[in-house]
Amino acid sequence: MSELSGDVWSIALAGGEAARVPYSDGLHLMKWPYAVDAADGPKGHDRNQTKLVDLARGAQTEITVPASAQSLRCGPSWCFGRNGQGSFVQYLDGTNTIALSGVSPLTRFPILDRFLFAGSTVYDAATAEVAAIGKGSGTYGVGTSSEPSTIIYWDGEPGTFTVLNLEAVPPAP
Repeated sequence: MSELSGDVWSIALAGGEAARVPYSDGLHLMKWPYAVDAADGPKGHDRNQTKLVDLARGAQTEITVPASAQSLRCGPSWCFGRNGQGSFVQYLDGTNTIALSGVSPLTRFPILDRFLFAGSTVYDAATAEVAAIGKGSGTYGVGTSSEPSTIIYWDGEPGTFTVLNLEAVPPAP
């Protein structure tokens, strides 16, 4: 399984033998066509991602990892990580680093290469805005998927949940 052990495989919808996707050796599928060298599971949680591979093109991007970074995870544009001062965002090349005071991410990879879910807040790297969600809620979660889920939910009135689909958020100006 790509998320845990590495390597990305494909199989035709009509069936047949599975085949390793070129350029995917030891990588973990983040969201097609992107694969990374750091798993999102509990093993290696603090390990930093050092590359992003576009499996459709075979293009590899090296990521600039700050010396104090932990759990650095990157999409095609943005990276989110932790250091001794808290959480931060940066571009893949290490530029445009922004400290996020009081934001402790619950998701590892940037959602839609833009959003960081941190419990009662969502940080938008494209606009540098923080949105409060689920005020007074005790339960937060994200949809279950092998790729970063665009669905965030929290409890509301007894027996109900409120759902936020980040794919419905308009593009940044």
